[in-house]
Amino acid sequence: MLIRHSKLFCTFNTFFYGTFWELFPRCSGLRILEPINYRLFLFKEVSFYFINPCKMTLKVFLFIGLFIAGAYFIPKFFGKLCKIEMFTAIKWSFRTKEKKPFWPLLLGAFFFYLIAFILLWMFFQTPFQLADMKKTNVGGLSGYRDIEMQAKIYNPSQKTYVGYFHSNPPLPKHSFKDVFEPVFFYKRPSVDYYQDTMLFKLSTALIEVIIGSAMLIVVYLMLFVFVKDYIKKKGLRISLGHRNISKRFRETVKLSFRSVCIFFLLIVLSIVTVNVYSVHKIKNHYKELYSSDTDKIKSEILSKVKPNDTIQGIVFRRFYTVESKSETTHRASDRGIKNVKTETNDYTLINYTIEFNSLTDIPVYLNVILPDGTKEVVELDQNFKNDLTVVPDTFKTYPFIVNSDYSVSLIQTKNQ
Repeated sequence: MLIRHSKLFCTFNTFFYGTFWELFPRCSGLRILEPINYRLFLFKEVSFYFINPCKMTLKVFLFIGLFIAGAYFIPKFFGKLCKIEMFTAIKWSFRTKEKKPFWPLLLGAFFFYLIAFILLWMFFQTPFQLADMKKTNVGGLSGYRDIEMQAKIYNPSQKTYVGYFHSNPPLPKHSFKDVFEPVFFYKRPSVDYYQDTMLFKLSTALIEVIIGSAMLIVVYLMLFVFVKDYIKKKGLRISLGHRNISKRFRETVKLSFRSVCIFFLLIVLSIVTVNVYSVHKIKNHYKELYSSDTDKIKSEILSKVKPNDTIQGIVFRRFYTVESKSETTHRASDRGIKNVKTETNDYTLINYTIEFNSLTDIPVYLNVILPDGTKEVVELDQNFKNDLTVVPDTFKTYPFIVNSDYSVSLIQTKNQ
């Protein structure tokens, strides 16, 4: 099942697994806990690289090469700032028989370096993705999610829905007021699938840079503690302190640490500004291109539906999501002490794509979300062969009532 958690979780999922998609383009359909057919797809695509190792892209070797280079030069440079031979100290940490082990600090520093490298890699490769976006973007009006990882969007010039393979096809809108909004996707030249602009959002960039930078600070502190303990155990006459390191950094690089941080910040702000502006520009292009079509179709739809109206719709597709909700309970003990208990429960939600054919010449699709186990779900699931089926065996028509927000709700039949 698909997981729908908080925005932070979705953002983390996007940029963390985005590293995997970038390195293995054929696996760009990966998402955490996708439906079983997507898992089979992932297994098939990952196995492709084991069978055909020569197909691995240059980006894989670049990623590995830069990672190894960073893992080598960071401790070497830090050792130069501390006036010790860092790799000699590392060998000593694994061979020493001291009661207090020193190697956990090194492993911890390596782990946080790995996280920082992934996050900063994802951020600094966005300019290359931006160049691809300007060349390969496709647009239309929002439609629905289909089988085979396809995002169906309406093309006004062709007057039909066009399908694009998408890494995470968006579900239909929930309300008649929101349908047929301009959308666009893009893809990398080496990738078979289109994707959205999540990696270019300001929130994603801030998370990548802030957490990545914080991880580098943790790496520095862990190396500092390690070197300090090493100097103490070996009895070396070396003055070690943050000010001394900063002074040696300036003498080595010919720039102050503050200047380097300001330069890094300017680069980050430049990349973020260009990314946000470029995405906004492409969005405005499609808004201007399809604004008249959107207004025309929406006005036609809203002229035929009003709150409390009953309309007929066909159950067209079905997808699963899981939503996590936290519930906090406060209980007072016999002693008057309040106990606060927070429980997080997962709720299975079923997303039904409903097709309406009587509103315009174009089929209109809405998403109806229902909790698992309800009477409405029991009724609608009768059209599907089993729980894993996306397309119903029979396309049955059901009555729906239009809500005040122009979403729809199922009207249960009398026999239910």
